[in-house]
Amino acid sequence: MKSVLSLISALLVLSATVITARAQVTAEFWTDNSEYGPEEPITVQLLLTNTGNDVVLLTTYCNGPTFSVDDIDLDYPACITYDHHFYFSPGSWRSWTWILDPNHLALPRTDGQHTVTARFAHLELGTDFLAPKSQGGRANIGLVASTPADTINAIGNRLNATILDQRVYSNGDIMIYIQVAGIDLYEARDAFQGHPNVRFFELEQYILNVTTTDIEVKTEPTIFEVSRLYPQPAHSSVSFTVSVDSPNHISIDVFDMLGRRIERYFDGFLTSGNQHPFEIDISQLPPAVYFLMIRGESSLQSQALVVLR
Repeated sequence: MKSVLSLISALLVLSATVITARAQVTAEFWTDNSEYGPEEPITVQLLLTNTGNDVVLLTTYCNGPTFSVDDIDLDYPACITYDHHFYFSPGSWRSWTWILDPNHLALPRTDGQHTVTARFAHLELGTDFLAPKSQGGRANIGLVASTPADTINAIGNRLNATILDQRVYSNGDIMIYIQVAGIDLYEARDAFQGHPNVRFFELEQYILNVTTTDIEVKTEPTIFEVSRLYPQPAHSSVSFTVSVDSPNHISIDVFDMLGRRIERYFDGFLTSGNQHPFEIDISQLPPAVYFLMIRGESSLQSQALVVLR
């Protein structure tokens, strides 16, 4: 992606607009009950609220909050991006609800009191609950090539397992995905250490069943102004200014005549009350007529951009 040539100016804009002060964000974390029965799902909720007057940027790992139960850290099965940015405008809030399913995760692994912990950016919160030891869960078992079907069935019977899926890889190795009930899955895993047919025995412990809700508070539609592009026609770069009436998330893109986005030059927050200068590098664009699109949270402006060589 081509960079904005006025990078120093843009960084000053961001540092003046987006802050990460902990005092501005209040965090709450709780479970839906304080005590649970055998294999009863446990619902936990994390709520983050911006109580200050500035936009707050929180950068967290993967898709959102991560969780742990006692000493077991859990992760997402896949990440859209490993550094995910969340912006909170003043008064806005986001909540994440996670359903901890003992039948899937083999958690908790002991009887009694437990602690579930949520981590988001620099925040870490824990809450306690009472629950019995889980007697079920899911696991992936890798088997050596050409493991006989009766051996696979014997493994399933020994674990009192339902085989949910079975796959054969190109090298002949076999993977079975199982659901067990009525046994300690950790003890079962240990018991299969050294089994001649078993390459690996992995518990399926990922963060699943997470839903999110966010409320973005806006007092009125945002208005912003964009100066005329200079020079026009342009050869290697073009300059302009953007001003907004309130802190606002702005994206600056160039589109061709067919409406295809060619390049994104800026994506961030701007402060109000100032004209923010931009100078973008168009030296790699072929000669043609383009459209420079400046998009705000509730407004959109575009100008024709003529590139000559």
